[in-house]
Amino acid sequence: MSHQGGPGLAATFGARRLSSRLAITADLVATSAVHLGGGEAGLTDAAIIRDARSGRPLLPGPTLAGALRASLERRRPEGSRRLFGGAEDSDAPSGLLTFDAIATGESLEVRDGVAISPSTGTAAEHAKYDFEVLAPGTVFPLRVELEITERDDETQLLGLLLASVADLESGDLRLGVRRSRGLGAFRAKNWRARRWDLTGSAGWLDYLGADAEAPVPSALSSFPTLALALGFSQPSNPGEGEAAGPRCHLTLTLRSTGGVLVRQASLGEADYIQFQSGQGPVVPGTSLAGVLRNRSGMIARLVRHGQQDAEAWVSYLFGSPRASRAPTASRVRCSDGRLENGKPEVTHRIRIDRFTGGAADTALFAEEPLFGAQLRVDLTLDARPDKEAGQRFWEPALGLLLLAVRDLLDGDLPVGGTSSVGRGFFHGTANLALGTAKHVLQPGVRPPEEVIKLIRKFHEAPEMGEADANA
Repeated sequence: MSHQGGPGLAATFGARRLSSRLAITADLVATSAVHLGGGEAGLTDAAIIRDARSGRPLLPGPTLAGALRASLERRRPEGSRRLFGGAEDSDAPSGLLTFDAIATGESLEVRDGVAISPSTGTAAEHAKYDFEVLAPGTVFPLRVELEITERDDETQLLGLLLASVADLESGDLRLGVRRSRGLGAFRAKNWRARRWDLTGSAGWLDYLGADAEAPVPSALSSFPTLALALGFSQPSNPGEGEAAGPRCHLTLTLRSTGGVLVRQASLGEADYIQFQSGQGPVVPGTSLAGVLRNRSGMIARLVRHGQQDAEAWVSYLFGSPRASRAPTASRVRCSDGRLENGKPEVTHRIRIDRFTGGAADTALFAEEPLFGAQLRVDLTLDARPDKEAGQRFWEPALGLLLLAVRDLLDGDLPVGGTSSVGRGFFHGTANLALGTAKHVLQPGVRPPEEVIKLIRKFHEAPEMGEADANA
């Protein structure tokens, strides 16, 4: 196995000569609900994928590898091929091996979804569905291995590896589906690393004697970051090479004014309670994104009546549906919002027969909305895209989004159900971070001049076509 003495088989057959190998592990903790789709159909419309042997939830290695590669390409476009393979001048395989991860436990939830009709703002007919999610706190044991050849610069590869996991350490990496609607957020902790020197037979024997399933012993000390676990004291700046243009981030701090109820069926005193996730009440990101999308469409149809391009602006922000000719992902990411300090109260209601005006038979039901709850939500508009068309419309589209958010802050945009009886309305403020600039949006207060300029750009923007929306 020694690399000494002549070209040998490696040179003859073009094999890669390894100089070292690293095994890295960490605990990958879900900080939001997660839907890893692809499971067999069962009691829900969309089941999570499971390991065939254990039956536990599975995070496929290619899913993680794709997310890490995308994270690295956003920071170091030129380094992606070096770490993940596919260099232009060769068919070099990836030097980073990502393994499937099986959840150590399971806390399953079922969420309902419904498509909203843009014309009525209500649920579209025959458009309800449900899907499985894993609750926040689910842990997947992450394992990757890095192969370093004699032609590689090990320090450079480790710098690229640190850049690829930067989002994972900060909690910005999202996996699975419905990532723009608050699902799939992960944060890694308890990093461990082990390195083998493969330039001699002793290193190879040590590597071959390691446990194939767990090459990094749990007895090794763990660290909060991968850099510390590697002893990599001066990594290259992971933030170098960020995508062009700033990213917009909004933090909404709201309080309900008349109770809030995103319905979830219950077997308790009330028939319906506020939706729960991770042992607490939340407003799902899907609900908030849905009402913002619908309100953005209403605003765009009013402002852009002459150009007749309202749907293109909505698709630019929130994506186009899968049934469309050119489906696209949402540029707006909306987190689940946890409701805190709310007071639950059971109220009894009865359905009215619209034809007789009297009570419908067997239609008495009880609800338990939350009153006075505080809600904190994070909204992010992706960084300005590289394509010229996408750059041209990014700021006007942000102006449209801010108009919809303004309605939410002013208490004019209900979230959840039973808005006809005054529920789902909020008042609050928004902290806007646009690049290095920071602004505060408050109800009843004139917006900052920078925000007014963005709104004016939306009014004055040229007509947007379908191709521009997908740029």
